[in-house]
Amino acid sequence: MCLRNLAHIVKKTGAIIILISSWKAMWEKENKNLQGEDGDYLDERFASMNLRVYDKTSDRIQLRMLGIIDSLMRFNADCYVILDDERSYYEDTPLWQRCVFTDYYGGGLRQDVAEKVIDILNRRL
Repeated sequence: MCLRNLAHIVKKTGAIIILISSWKAMWEKENKNLQGEDGDYLDERFASMNLRVYDKTSDRIQLRMLGIIDSLMRFNADCYVILDDERSYYEDTPLWQRCVFTDYYGGGLRQDVAEKVIDILNRRL
């Protein structure tokens, strides 16, 4: 269901997907022969919903916010949403206003969360 909701976001907004989670350590953008089974699994699951990962942040998990800021600058992104289940990375940061939080234990990317993301991206906040 979570991937279906992500596909709905992409379809309604034209958004691209940049990995910020720990999955990025297992995924390779260009050198697919260097990625392991988990990266292959991610690609296969995304492809099953006609999704693809565009890129990943370059940070380590402890500096997630800095990696996101770097990616925003690299891609000259003026309209974005950060989907995450971990609030502590963003509290008291300039990124807080662009965060939409999923609930790791409560169903992940639920439909109501997806609709909130679509609303934000289509209003180009």
